Amino acid sequence: MYTDGIGKISEDLLERISLKLQIRDLAVIQVRYKGAKGILVQDKSLGSSEIHLRPSMIKYGCNHDSAVRYLDILDWNKYKVGFLNRQTIILLKSLGISDKTF
Repeated sequence: MYTDGIGKISEDLLERISLKLQIRDLAVIQVRYKGAKGILVQDKSLGSSEIHLRPSMIKYGCNHDSAVRYLDILDWNKYKVGFLNRQTIILLKSLGISDKTF
């Protein structure tokens, strides 16, 4: 499982962000927060208003008291058009997808 640069965010906090930004079905956000940057994924097992950062996300230490109030949201999960290219087809074939499918 790929986890480098991927942290967790509580369901209630993500819901508050979703309402503020008027984004439906928000589950993943790309952020900068307290000297860290990366992806936060919804984790329903977290307590209220929790963010868990992985060490790989932290670029520099930030202990300023007001930093905890700022979460810079760079991007979020959304529909994007995808295309099949040679590398994707080779990967899918190596996973057992037949030529007939393409």
